[in-house]
Amino acid sequence: MKQAKRFGVEILQAVDVERLEMEAGYHEVYTSDGKHYHSRAALIASGASYKRLEVPGEDDYIGAGIHFCATCDGPFYKGSKEIVVIGGGNSAVEEGLHLTNFTEKVTLLVRGDKLTASQIAIDKINEPTSQVEVKYNTVVDAIEGQDSKLKTIKFHYKDNPRTEEIHPAAAFIFFIGQTPNTGFLKDYAEFDQYGFVLTNTFAKSKVKK
Repeated sequence: MKQAKRFGVEILQAVDVERLEMEAGYHEVYTSDGKHYHSRAALIASGASYKRLEVPGEDDYIGAGIHFCATCDGPFYKGSKEIVVIGGGNSAVEEGLHLTNFTEKVTLLVRGDKLTASQIAIDKINEPTSQVEVKYNTVVDAIEGQDSKLKTIKFHYKDNPRTEEIHPAAAFIFFIGQTPNTGFLKDYAEFDQYGFVLTNTFAKSKVKK
């Protein structure tokens, strides 16, 4: 922000972009405060949101046991007994391995019947000295806490409806993919099948007519 201000950038806070339109060669940017801005070019850097499990209690403990970045938040749990990671892809396995630097045990709750990570990462998980335990075919049912902190993750196996519980110090549950924040561009730019804006080799998008 300091760098942007140094170059004279005006920063609008608490304002959402609602839509973009093209008019007479200009990008017309309409914002939630009723104003609009026009320019020859528009840089879109709206990022993506982590997909959620959509289970009871998930939102209640974000930042209080539920986290989205192992590199950022893993060190807070140094010396803990157990951390849970939900997912079976590359990010889940690699970050799970990283979290073993801070906890005695990492448990991966995997929805499928196998890991989809790289073979190198899978081999590390399967080493005799690995601190990672993998539970396959699991479905998370609810997240509960105590004294405003994560306490319990309830889950079941696909072939058995009986609920089981795990009591980790923390859970990293964002390793199930991301959703691009591009909804405001749906009538303006072309998307790929996942909702990301299509660009050419110069990172330029094609504007819908």
